[in-house]
Order: sequence, then C-alpha cells, then structure tokens
Amino acid sequence: MYNNHNNSKSLINCTYKLRELIFADNQIDIIYKNISDKQNRNELIKKYNRIDVPTIIIENKIFLGFADNRYEIIGLLKTMK
Repeated sequence: MYNNHNNSKSLINCTYKLRELIFADNQIDIIYKNISDKQNRNELIKKYNRIDVPTIIIENKIFLGFADNRYEIIGLLKTMK
C-alpha cells in the first residue's frame, strides 16, 4: 500500500486506522511504502502512471483511495480467507 503518513488531520487518521483494522481483521499483512521516499514515489508512477494515495493493490486489483472503495475491498478480503 502506498501512502503518505505525514498527514495528521483527524479524518485522515480515522480512515487510516479503519483501513488497518479491516486488513488486520482479515489477517492480511500490509506492506507500506511512503511516497515521500523518492524511490517509492517513482515506483508508483512507473507501475500505475500516477500518484494517488492510498493506492491499495490486492491480488493485482488496484484501488485508488480507500473510502470510496472500502466495501469492495472488504468483500475481496473476505474471499481470501
């Protein structure tokens, strides 16, 4: 998951924690890559031709953002158990 953890706004932190809980509840490990690191940012651009955070990749399916995709993400994670 590509993310920018430097944002301290309450709503962002709530969404971030919700994301962590959903993945933990489904026993899915998360690999974080912070886009403030130039190598990670370049990898994101090279692979997906854009910078959107969070970019979540599950079994080659790409989700740009969490809030708008959370129900699809939860459904996909449940099928992986």
